Amino acid sequence: GAVDVKVPFSPSGLITGTESAGPYREDPGKVGRVMGMKSQNADWEDIQVILDTLTDSRDKQMVLRAARRRAEEDVRARTVGGTLDQNFPTWHPQWHPNRDGHMQRLKRYQRWVLDGVQNAMPKAIHWS
Repeated sequence: GAVDVKVPFSPSGLITGTESAGPYREDPGKVGRVMGMKSQNADWEDIQVILDTLTDSRDKQMVLRAARRRAEEDVRARTVGGTLDQNFPTWHPQWHPNRDGHMQRLKRYQRWVLDGVQNAMPKAIHWS
C-alpha cells in the first residue's frame, strides 16, 4: 500500500505564505485559503508552526478555541468516535501518518483548525 513520507516545510514557503496571506485580522478568509493550501499534508506540529507564522499568539488561541468548539460539537453529536482530547489534542498526539485511525484524526483536526481560522474572528457589524 501507499506510505506517507514526512516532508518538512521550507522556510521560504512559510515566508511566501505569510506574505500572500497578509494580516489575519484584516482577512481571515484569505489566511484560511493560504493555510488550506499549505496544510494539505501538514501534521499536528506543522499546523502549530503555520498558525504561529500566520497569526499572533492571541489570534492563534482564538482560532484553536473556535476549532476545538467545533470538534466538541462533533464528538458530542457522535459524528466522530473517541474523546475530545483524542480528536483535538492540546499536546503533540504522535499520530503516525501510516496508521488509518491516526490519519483520519489528523484530517479531521486539519478541517477543524481551518474552520477555526475562517470563523474565529468576530464579524464586523456595519451600522448604516
